Amino acid sequence: MLSFKQANRVLSEEVVRNKHLDHIEDLMLLEGEKGLKLAIAFLKDITESLKTGSTSLGLSTKWDGKPAIVCGINPENNKFFVATKGAFSKTVSAYHTEAEIRKGVSISDLAAKLIECLKYLPGLGIKGVLQGDLMFTMDSKKSQTIDGKEYITFAPNTIMYAIEKDSAIGKSVSSAKLGIAFHTVYSGKTMQELSAVSFNFDASTLKKNANVWFTDPNIYDITAALLKPDEYGKLMGMIKDCEGKSKKVSPFLKVLLSNAQLVEYILPYINATINGGLSQFSARGLKLNLETKLNKDIEKLKTEKGKQGKRDILNKLLAFVDAYESQFNSMFELHNLIAKAKEILLGKFYMLSSFGHFFVDDNGISPTDPEGIVVSRSGRVTKLVNRLRFSRQNRKVNS
Repeated sequence: MLSFKQANRVLSEEVVRNKHLDHIEDLMLLEGEKGLKLAIAFLKDITESLKTGSTSLGLSTKWDGKPAIVCGINPENNKFFVATKGAFSKTVSAYHTEAEIRKGVSISDLAAKLIECLKYLPGLGIKGVLQGDLMFTMDSKKSQTIDGKEYITFAPNTIMYAIEKDSAIGKSVSSAKLGIAFHTVYSGKTMQELSAVSFNFDASTLKKNANVWFTDPNIYDITAALLKPDEYGKLMGMIKDCEGKSKKVSPFLKVLLSNAQLVEYILPYINATINGGLSQFSARGLKLNLETKLNKDIEKLKTEKGKQGKRDILNKLLAFVDAYESQFNSMFELHNLIAKAKEILLGKFYMLSSFGHFFVDDNGISPTDPEGIVVSRSGRVTKLVNRLRFSRQNRKVNS
């Protein structure tokens, strides 16, 4: 079986920053028919890849690190810098010295992490500018016994990662002062012009350094995740069903996206429903969400004129949903079908991880899955994540 070779694609000439990745099932709500076709193409190509073991897709693990670190050589002064995503703000926040960090970063914990990055990351010989997820610093690692085995663990965000202490990676993590997973490569003549040229950075191009454990998220071999014939048949059947349903949904997406006032409420409705522990969406649910949200907005207004204006907007939105109720329900049904196919694929990719993944709460330590995967195809990137599970875990962590 052929091992997986990363796709290191050059993206479009417009400025692209890895600040947010969209869920595959949401693409139709963001780009209409074009996004829907793209989502189905992603599903089909991933499924075919897991049938043959060979692919031209860029496939990578989504690490649950925090914060995002942007670092490398500032093209404006040729000095090494570190930053968060503030490197991509209108007023660029990039730090070249410890003094700059202490002056520019008010959150002490974040400042300490950036100082550690500035101290150790230059030793990797980074050329250009990279973005990655900080996984651990020296004081955030632990030695833990889980089910009778000794692990080195770190939990930068929601997931606790665990690697056996006596393994080669475990020994490297144990001795490192810093851990980071790089994923995105940027290029540009100025910081403002920095644009992603690859979402599949190859960490083998960096210098080995005992102070830094580093990796890239690329999945190089998908052999262990190959689909069984019945799994392949089931997925292709679901994809065919998606294609059939898209013929009915695509014309409505054009109508929906023309209603800019309503569109801005669709994804917040989906996210609110998921955050509430549910994964089924409907026209009725959307109407209830609109009424709840806009009635709260109305209560905050002081003048009757302002309140009436907001009521008129609400009534207009509700009338639109009523007029297209069956089309909304068909769209949400297709959205859910894409999500179900995604979750089957995720179940296969989970088999590839060399790390243990755990969730820690008041009930103790329990096994969980990796956060998800990122897929790049012909310059487009999307993420596959079990939203319901990680929403539930995030609520517990942040409550």
